[in-house]
Amino acid sequence: RNESGADVSFASLVPVGQPVILNFVYHTCPMLCSILLDELVDGLEGLGRTPGDDFQIITVSMAAYETSELARKQKDRYLAMLDRPGAEAGWHFLTGDEAAIRQLADAMGFGFQWVEETEEFAHPAALMFLTSEGKITRYLHGMDYRAGDLDKALIEAARGDVASVVDRIILYCYQFDPDSNAYVVHATNVMKLGGVLTLVLLTLVLYSLWRREGRHGHR
Repeated sequence: RNESGADVSFASLVPVGQPVILNFVYHTCPMLCSILLDELVDGLEGLGRTPGDDFQIITVSMAAYETSELARKQKDRYLAMLDRPGAEAGWHFLTGDEAAIRQLADAMGFGFQWVEETEEFAHPAALMFLTSEGKITRYLHGMDYRAGDLDKALIEAARGDVASVVDRIILYCYQFDPDSNAYVVHATNVMKLGGVLTLVLLTLVLYSLWRREGRHGHR
């Protein structure tokens, strides 16, 4: 259910061709989940894209006891923090029954468990990136969500549909490093690109000299 209490499906929330950032939280979490969402907002603030324009965010509560009303309050809170006009159309806060939540979490490879002793959920912190068809393309673990990493992961998930030529060149020069959980410079590809640019520049210089020599010979 969405934050208004209406039943929704993945397909109804995601326009064709738009990538998705999906995360699991629970809004009564004493610490971790609020930090995760705070860090996501920090990353989004530095991103040159707005949720709803060319990507979607789906935040799912893992706690079946949480209500749509609570999800609505959380959406209002984080939209106010982001302060980006139009973002309300692209950030969805969902709740559901336990079976539906478990089905989605299992499909995403996301494990969580209720701990009776502490009356809290034990769970990892991660963002998951998907295509509009629901194919998982990337996990960003932890809670350090830099705008550059978000941008590159969204371009990957969109398969270039939202990427400019510059975006594609930048993505070509970077690769994801699972050890650092971030995109790092791909030295080989940078050298290849540099070689191509050098060849193009050299060709232009030689062509210019050839044209000039030709004009002198004609005279």
